[in-house]
Amino acid sequence: MIGIAGCGRMGAPMLAALRRAGFDAKGFDIRPPCEFGDLESHVTDNVAEFSQNLGTLITVVRDISQTEDVLFGAQNFSTAKHVTRIIVCSTLSPSYVLGLRDQIPAHISLIDAPMSGAQIAAEEARLSFMLGGDNAQL
Repeated sequence: MIGIAGCGRMGAPMLAALRRAGFDAKGFDIRPPCEFGDLESHVTDNVAEFSQNLGTLITVVRDISQTEDVLFGAQNFSTAKHVTRIIVCSTLSPSYVLGLRDQIPAHISLIDAPMSGAQIAAEEARLSFMLGGDNAQL
């Protein structure tokens, strides 16, 4: 399963686009699912439920502090049993993202993918991503 952590202005439309394209995708947010309208049944605030079949984690959170919570802190998704890929879509300092490689288990691919585009671009599934990481993993 593909999981989107952070279903705000950008994450929720990304989740909707993945689902429209036929991907098995679920969202996680600290807000309750009832706040997500048509996506309510596809968003959870339950860490264990979200982690259960999580293979690819896409983080779409605001900053380093929230990224830390998602990966190592309150949610700790970097230790989910089936995770093989983490894609960081937040715009974070390159040195911070490089440092993540030392903190994330070696069997997990780490891709830096900050995005460009406004909320309307996310809603229309036309965001641009700047990709960084190991060539084979990209």
